[in-house]
Amino acid sequence: EHYLPSPRWTGAGEREGRVYSPMVHSRHFGLAHGMGRSGDVAEAQPKAAGSTILVKLTLELVLDAMRRGSGLNGDKIKINNKKNHIQNQNRNKNQNQIQNKNHNQNQNKNQIQNHDNEYYCNRGGGPAAHGVILPLCTGMGMSLILSTLRDERNPNKITDTTTTTTTNTENDNPNNTPIISKDIVLWSRIDQKSCLKTTNTENNTPIIRKDIVLWSRIDQKSCLKAIYTAGLKCIEVPTSIQDDKVITNLQAMKDLLQTHSQRVVAVVCTTSCFAPRVPDQVDEVAKLCQQMNVPHVINNAYGLQCRKTCKLINRACVVGRVDAIISSMDKNFLVPVGGSIVTSPNPKMVQNVGKLYAGRASSAPMVDLFITLLSMGLNGYLRLLHRRERLISKFQRRLTHVAQKHNQRMLTCYPENSISFGMTLDLDHLISKQPQPQQTKEEEEKEMVKANEKDYTQLGSMLFMRCVSGTRVVPTASQKDICGHTFVGFGSSHHSYPHAYLTAACALGLGGAEMEEFFVRLDSSLSDF
Repeated sequence: EHYLPSPRWTGAGEREGRVYSPMVHSRHFGLAHGMGRSGDVAEAQPKAAGSTILVKLTLELVLDAMRRGSGLNGDKIKINNKKNHIQNQNRNKNQNQIQNKNHNQNQNKNQIQNHDNEYYCNRGGGPAAHGVILPLCTGMGMSLILSTLRDERNPNKITDTTTTTTTNTENDNPNNTPIISKDIVLWSRIDQKSCLKTTNTENNTPIIRKDIVLWSRIDQKSCLKAIYTAGLKCIEVPTSIQDDKVITNLQAMKDLLQTHSQRVVAVVCTTSCFAPRVPDQVDEVAKLCQQMNVPHVINNAYGLQCRKTCKLINRACVVGRVDAIISSMDKNFLVPVGGSIVTSPNPKMVQNVGKLYAGRASSAPMVDLFITLLSMGLNGYLRLLHRRERLISKFQRRLTHVAQKHNQRMLTCYPENSISFGMTLDLDHLISKQPQPQQTKEEEEKEMVKANEKDYTQLGSMLFMRCVSGTRVVPTASQKDICGHTFVGFGSSHHSYPHAYLTAACALGLGGAEMEEFFVRLDSSLSDF
């Protein structure tokens, strides 16, 4: 016999919280209705009062942990301050501009009415002022954010399908020949919001004027896939090398913004990344986005555990424009995979993200986070953060020692990147260099790259066989095709990084004994390699 939510209730609908298995019922604490409603993942559900209260409590707890634990600014800006802000701004104008005072006031008011998001983002609101919990991984959460911005930047959905369009990027359509877009879904009307919303989150969206995302290159597949899942096009912003570090190329970002300013939906930056990549200069990018009136999204997947990164995000929200920040639940709060948190200085941004979620959501990730936050408390979370910080210097010393023992060196990416650390693997003398007869130079180079990857991959396999997980072995000149983009030097976030290398993370939850055992096994693997 199936379980009903309560013996007092009789269910006459198609979804009434019925659960067949007692084990499943127990595993979910009877919260079978999930969270939110089909029209809004953050909306209260009348027949699931417990889940609704739990969602609100969990959101307040996690925002408190992000503010008082991680150090993100939670300052809010009230809507009532809009008029006062405009008046104060007008009072400070020079006498030479008095003639245009009325015109400027009307212009400012219209801009604020039409672009509420810009007001909040450009006036110093905190990155943790508002938030929404999503039962989605970080990549799918990013796709939802971009879909929200896509709709805000393109309010007119209907296009004339009898006309041709040339909205493809130069790489997609080098000859700039007109094409007819296949962008319509025929929908037999059924009055359920979920199905209609799915047509706006896939690649079936009408070809629209603003359809480009500028993406500061980070060699993680999820973010790139999130852009295409939102029905948008991605233009990669190349990175630069500074000593060992791979950094943001601000000049390239500025040039691309100027070139595609009329078509850019958003700029996506990253603040948590594998060495030698360091966090993007989101404060400088925020200034560019504010100048160009372009939304700015920050992928802060596991950056909450780093105070320096959180200070950088705080600064970005003060000096420029930041529309949304997304962070992972599992990486930052030690819960199972499956949830993310979207925060923003702008309350309307998080509201719109919640409203675009198609269907009702599972409450399992939220319940996991709620239990964990109550279990650790703020003091417990702070202890985890402080322990990680204390281990950083020891982690660097041990990695440097192991690297030097094997005639390598540690990559210098600290303090910009204080989570992921790398060491060189310049082991060319171990790679087979026997060219086959009758090979062209190009074929010989391809064979060398394959041999390179194979040999370095063997080291990764040796570490895994010793029960070491989480390390990354990145050869030079490796190539990967993702979503129609070809990335040379994939893994390093740069097309010509000069070293093969190995990375390991001093991440939240790592203990001293576990760290010491890792370096013993790493030393053993390098000795046998």
